[in-house]
Amino acid sequence: MPTLDRRRAGAVGLAGVKKLLTAMFVALLMVGCGGVEKSGSDDNESALAPPVADPQKVAVVDKWAEWVANPEPYGGLEVLAKIKEAEESGATELDLGGNEISDLSPLKGLTNLKELDLEDNPIPEDRKAMLKKALPDCKISF
Repeated sequence: MPTLDRRRAGAVGLAGVKKLLTAMFVALLMVGCGGVEKSGSDDNESALAPPVADPQKVAVVDKWAEWVANPEPYGGLEVLAKIKEAEESGATELDLGGNEISDLSPLKGLTNLKELDLEDNPIPEDRKAMLKKALPDCKISF
């Protein structure tokens, strides 16, 4: 009977879990971005017509899918989930210190934020300037 190398099994298992989490996160983001709403009419023609996508929602879904597919510059999937939750809830404070964030793109849309902690992250100066411009009413700690 073949033996199982625990280190190899752990690496394969971790990679599989990471892929599963990524797929689940993308699915949740797509569901959270809205879908087809019922109009309340019984018009069969409109019920059978394909839904028309809102271009703004499509752009947001595309960006989130991009970020989730390569989450490392954004601090990983857990950080992206916190950012998405803050966006959806209209949070005014967010602590993302010490998360290895180097790209701040997902944070640009958090216009409700009044305080944002990004201390202990390897953020380039040009990204800091971009975020300060995008969130002028937010006190950002780098």
